Amino acid sequence: TNQQPATTIPVKTAMKTGKQKAKETEKNDEIKETVPVPHTSPLTTAAGKARRSVQFVEGTKDEENRLGSNDGAFPTLDFKPFPSLDDEYDDILDGQPNVDIKEEQLSWSRDDNVLSDWRIIVQDSRDGSDMSVYYVHKLMLSTGPTKSEYFDSICKSHNPGENVTKLTLSSSAVAAFPTMLDFMYSREDTLDVNTNNAVALRHLGRILSIRKLVVLVTTFIRDDMAYAKSLHYLNAGAEFDDQKVMTTAAQTCAVHILEVNREGLTNLVPPLFSRVVAAGEIACTSFELSQIVGEFCRKNEDVMDVKLLQHVTKSSIMPEVSPTEAVYLLNLAEKHEGRMDYDKNDTSGLQARCIKASSTSWNKTVVGQELVPLETELEVENTFSNKAY
Repeated sequence: TNQQPATTIPVKTAMKTGKQKAKETEKNDEIKETVPVPHTSPLTTAAGKARRSVQFVEGTKDEENRLGSNDGAFPTLDFKPFPSLDDEYDDILDGQPNVDIKEEQLSWSRDDNVLSDWRIIVQDSRDGSDMSVYYVHKLMLSTGPTKSEYFDSICKSHNPGENVTKLTLSSSAVAAFPTMLDFMYSREDTLDVNTNNAVALRHLGRILSIRKLVVLVTTFIRDDMAYAKSLHYLNAGAEFDDQKVMTTAAQTCAVHILEVNREGLTNLVPPLFSRVVAAGEIACTSFELSQIVGEFCRKNEDVMDVKLLQHVTKSSIMPEVSPTEAVYLLNLAEKHEGRMDYDKNDTSGLQARCIKASSTSWNKTVVGQELVPLETELEVENTFSNKAY
């Protein structure tokens, strides 16, 4: 019988081969335990268009512990995108032009529906019961080029739960407050400023330390300060006690005192009228100024006092008095004579100037009349004597 001789494998080699096979088997079993069954992404399946879900399959103990699962399987999570985004931009994959997506910016609101983290309560100083509430964001108030240094400070130092600021403002500032918030949220140099709200915005920028707002509004006021608007800026500056705006407006008014509205000028409250006549560059004669002052005094006799009268009739600004106003101003001066610093020998005093103006006018009236010449009188006499009756 022809039998092939048996192949003899050394024992040492056989044992080594067995160990290797055991390790390989153990490793394969480990891989089967730890590798989860792959699943299809819910964003790419056709079935997920109406309702997409992701179902996790059984995994390793480590993954169960990490997710807090006790039943040996991952929880099932439902994933539903907004319907408005469902396949809306898929045409881009077909080569269609990209769609412009408008970036939505944060905005303040009068309603608590903007995920705000701060409130501003604005109260009208004229009517304490009239309050407005603005829901805003600390990020927009205290950062960026339009930030408020005031809000930056209080947002960093406020106590938890006290996310509110209360402000008491004049009526004009209350009306301008939304415009200020629009500017702070815009992050740009665009500002809805005009003649009516400029001084109020400047006031808000100053008290809340919004540097960029103050610069933009002050530049606007400088360029907008025409003589026809000077009375408005004078009154607006007085509302906020803005000394620089009042001074600039008074100087503009004085330089164009004969061109500004006369009624509006003489209707100014005494402190503002005094500011105009004392501006130093009044573009009119002393006679013209005395007529303006006389009109102002007639409208303010009930509040006229010695100090006001002396201020608006100083000889340094009104060295001469118009004859048409001399008698009235003289009577007004004599009414306050006991309380005025009056020296009869002082030719620059109001009484002396009024008397001078009156006497000069009277002399012109008397002396300036045409006198009948002597020869004319003789001719008239001869005419009557020779006439037969």
